[in-house]
Formats: sequence, structure tokens, C-alpha cells
Amino acid sequence: MSIASIGARMRVGKVKMVLVVAPVSVLSGWKSEGDKYLPKFVKSARVVKVHGGTHKDRQKIIRNAWKDCSFERPYVIISSWGLVAAAKTYEAFLPPRQHCWDYVILDEAHEIRNHTSNRFKCCYKISRKAYNRLLLTGTPFQNNR
Repeated sequence: MSIASIGARMRVGKVKMVLVVAPVSVLSGWKSEGDKYLPKFVKSARVVKVHGGTHKDRQKIIRNAWKDCSFERPYVIISSWGLVAAAKTYEAFLPPRQHCWDYVILDEAHEIRNHTSNRFKCCYKISRKAYNRLLLTGTPFQNNR
């Protein structure tokens, strides 16, 4: 359902770069759903799974996506919690200075409940450079703030 919503916004020219952070076990599911449904909205939409490889490889994939993306050729970058939330590698997911993510989607967002954890801090820094944030979880949040 999230992919369809993003695809609809891509079709009307509102979205060109999306970051999806999910558990490793569902990365392939996100990629296959994106490959299946996004072309129905925008033929040239690209879905890229960034998992494994070296830090420089991941950084190169993401930087090239930023250079290549446009409203006619939108991108969805899919990565795991482990890569995005690692203190040494999260910087690869920060957009270049002049850009912002159109959406950052956190699947199983209960992973960031603890505001003192590295996962929270890294995701917070990344999502600050996003116009929209979508948290998906089956676990209830407790908000004491």
C-alpha cells in the first residue's frame, strides 16, 4: 500500500527520491513490490536495493541516484536498519546539501522507540533532511513527550 501511495505521488510530480529502511528479511519484498507496481505509475521509476558491499560502493550507488533522479525518473532506495543506523555508515544516506529526501519510510519503526539509541540518532539525522516521514509498525508506540 505504501508503494502505491508513493507511486501515485510520483505520477503527479510530487516525489522523486524515497528512502525505505526495513529489516533485512523484507528488503526483497519491498524491492519486488516496487518493481511490480511503480512502473504502473511512472514507467522510468527505479528501485534500488542498497545492502552489502563496501561503504564506498553504497555511497557511490546513492550519490549516482541523486545525480540521475528527476520527476521523470524517480528513485526508491531500499536499505536495512543495520546499514542505515550504523554510526559509521549512515552518512552515505544523507542527501547532498542542496537536496532532501521526498519521503523517508521506516518499516518496523518501533526500532527507534529508544531516543538514546544509535538507530534513533542516525534515523533522526537522516529524516531531518526529508520533506515527509512515514513510520510503519505493528507495535504500539508510547509517547511520553
